[in-house]
Amino acid sequence: MKKMMTHARYGVGALMLMTIVINYLDRTVMSAAAPAIISDLHITTAEMGFIMSAFFWSYAAFQIPAGWLADRIGQRICLGVSVLWWSLATVATALARTPMGLFICQDIYGNG
Repeated sequence: MKKMMTHARYGVGALMLMTIVINYLDRTVMSAAAPAIISDLHITTAEMGFIMSAFFWSYAAFQIPAGWLADRIGQRICLGVSVLWWSLATVATALARTPMGLFICQDIYGNG
């Protein structure tokens, strides 16, 4: 029995592309917002650099474990959980009111 070809793969590809674009924009917007964050939270540029580096430390540390997990539990579940984690971390970042809170949120965010 021959399977019918559908165009669902194009929709899935478009959704994946949108996820990648949003993820890219989400990562780069922190540097654009840095002056406002520094002013709002009354922190130094060194503290802001430390906060911004938290994202990249955890992001780099979890690349291999995330790939292993995606292979283990499947891409669909892993992406769904990652998007949920990423969304919650983004909300938490917006609610952070101290440099340490912002650091923790960025560290958690980098794990998403």
